Amino acid sequence: MDHHQVRPPRAGRLKIRKTLYLLPLLALGFLSSCGRTVNDFLQEAASGVREDISYAISEIQAILVAKERAGEEFTEGDLQAIAYLKGVASKGLNRLNRAEAIACLGQLTTQYSDDLFVEYLGDDFWLARLEAVEAIQRLGSQKMVGPLLNVLAEEEQTEVRLELIKSLGVLGGDMATKTLFETFLVPLNRQSDEQLHAFLALKDLTGLEYQISERRKWQEAYEKRFHNKEAGGSGS
Repeated sequence: MDHHQVRPPRAGRLKIRKTLYLLPLLALGFLSSCGRTVNDFLQEAASGVREDISYAISEIQAILVAKERAGEEFTEGDLQAIAYLKGVASKGLNRLNRAEAIACLGQLTTQYSDDLFVEYLGDDFWLARLEAVEAIQRLGSQKMVGPLLNVLAEEEQTEVRLELIKSLGVLGGDMATKTLFETFLVPLNRQSDEQLHAFLALKDLTGLEYQISERRKWQEAYEKRFHNKEAGGSGS
């Protein structure tokens, strides 16, 4: 079986589930913000009403992302809006508002380091954690592999675990690759969604052309890469 034909069955369901959570918020983004500034939307959000905050976040995101992509400098008002988003992401009382604020921040690339999202990985709402993982994945810094592995060791929500595995494949490096091998090679009676995600990530990371059923070859590749390296290190 070609690996391009292997698709984790939860992938489509995750997108649908995430969309259902955020659909009321995303719908607000279709309202026109023509001629308005981030300050206008910050004033609306000051009402504290969930729908007003959602609308403000959606419109602020549209403005800031457009400016960043156009290479325009952020104004003082824009920076205040980013500070507001960070506040909602960290301390927002409504969990959906937190998730959307994290998603908004994840679309920007110039105002903070990737470390910002490590805090959001500890949110008690799974969708907020998922947005944080996706943001880290998008920014692509390999130094974030360690924090993602720490979260993976404790995470119980399936959707977040699958995105964590996918992110390890994107970020790469020895620690990520070793974890992906070990996730894929776990002996089970049937393949799990996590194993399928790990397999796809390993195909891209290693360049190996083994099929998903060739577990012995994958095991040998794992031992050659990591056991031999450990043995060489201990003998030096």
